[in-house]
Order: sequence, then structure tokens, then C-alpha cells
Amino acid sequence: MSQLDYSKSQFEVIVVDDGSPVPLDAVVTPFADVIQVRLIRQQNAGCGPARNAGAGQARGLYLAFTDDDCSHAPDWLTRLERYFEKYPNAMVGGLPVNTLRSNPFSTASQLLIDYLLLSANGVPTSASLLNSIAMARDQFVSTGGFDVTFSMSGEDRELCHRWTKVGKQIIFAPDILIGHAHHLNWRTYWKQHRSYGRGAFHLLQKHIAGSHPPAYYLRLLYFPFRREPWGVAIRSSFLIGIAQLATAVGLLQEWRKCR
Repeated sequence: MSQLDYSKSQFEVIVVDDGSPVPLDAVVTPFADVIQVRLIRQQNAGCGPARNAGAGQARGLYLAFTDDDCSHAPDWLTRLERYFEKYPNAMVGGLPVNTLRSNPFSTASQLLIDYLLLSANGVPTSASLLNSIAMARDQFVSTGGFDVTFSMSGEDRELCHRWTKVGKQIIFAPDILIGHAHHLNWRTYWKQHRSYGRGAFHLLQKHIAGSHPPAYYLRLLYFPFRREPWGVAIRSSFLIGIAQLATAVGLLQEWRKCR
């Protein structure tokens, strides 16, 4: 954030420590002389509650949420500002880009996210799903923030659904590229997508997510062949299939837990 090409007096950074075992003071404090930054701590509660906590401390007119495995181009806030000048009450989000090209699991997971975003947001000014979210603070508050019952995953999708349900606009801005460096291996890849399945169960409970026709999943498996060299595409398609299996397992586990 210290490298953003934006007036340092016009934005603040709020770091939420969601119960990490190692205090983050040594990481955050050195930046206090460069940017306006604050560190707040809470017991581990998950992404949604952590984001709500940060938003509750924010003093600016707009909120832009990001994660510790994301990086942003110097013009990130400038581009967001241009969108908000045109759509002041909309939710705006960019396109994540995998920066770990040598990691096959990170590559496959990012291709899956790309497919979901591009499929859901065919009309960028009438989008329905984002996983990189920015909006006016008062609009976020009036919508109720993130649903804290989604402790595992799915909180962003639930908010997008609630946002559009009350007639608010979502803008997908693929020109805003967000670097995503999520290191994954077999164990963490399976765990991540099983977690998505657990979140999907609660989305189904709220009638937010539904089943897709078989063609949707066939297009998903073919999607890597549209974006990657043949060898990477074969590997990624296989791993995306594994991800769908892990998601199904997570959904079933959550269903059994909640019966």
C-alpha cells in the first residue's frame, strides 16, 4: 500500500489481525511513518467478521477490502476512484491474477475463480459476483455488512446477493488487476475447496446458490484450454475436477453436521 500512486493523506490502511499466533506489530509499525495505518486485533472469527471489524474502524467515504496474499498496482485506488465518480453507490471489483505461475494448484484455483467471475458477469455494469470488493462505506453499513454466520467461506457471494436483491448495482472492472499469491499444495488445495463446499451449503440454505446444468461444468473443465498451453491446461482441468470433488465433500460434511 505504501507504493500506491495516490495521495497518502487521502487513504488509510486498517490491518485486522484475526487471531494470528504471532503479533503483527513488527510488520505494521514500520509503515506508520509512510502511510496512515492502524492495526486492530480480534480472536479468530473468520474473514467476514474480520472485514466487518475493519470497516467499523474506517473513517473514509469508501471501503476497499483486500487480503494478505494480494498485491495492487500503483493506480489501484485511482482506477477505483474513476469508477466511483461514475457509479458512486455501486459495488466495484477487479480481476484477480495469479502471480504464482509455477504453482499448479494456485494456477488451477485461479482459473476456477476466473471462470466463475466471467460466467457470472457477462455484462460488467450488471454483475452479480465479485471476490474483490469496494464500495461506499454508508452503502456497506446500510446493507448490513458481511454475514458473520459464514465463518468458512461464501461471505462475499452472500453479500453480493443481498446487495443486488435490494436493487443496488455491482460493477465488474476487469481492467483493475489484483495480484493473487496464494501458495497451495495438495493438502491446502483440497482444504480450500472443501471449505468452499461448506460455504456453498449455507448459500443453498439461504436459496442463494443453485445447481448448474451439466454443460456449465463441462465448460468449466474446458476453460483452461482457452487460457493456457496444452500441458498446463490438461493438468489444470484435472485439478479443477479434484476441486469440484472437494467442494462436494465439504457440502456433504456440512449437511451432515447441520442435520
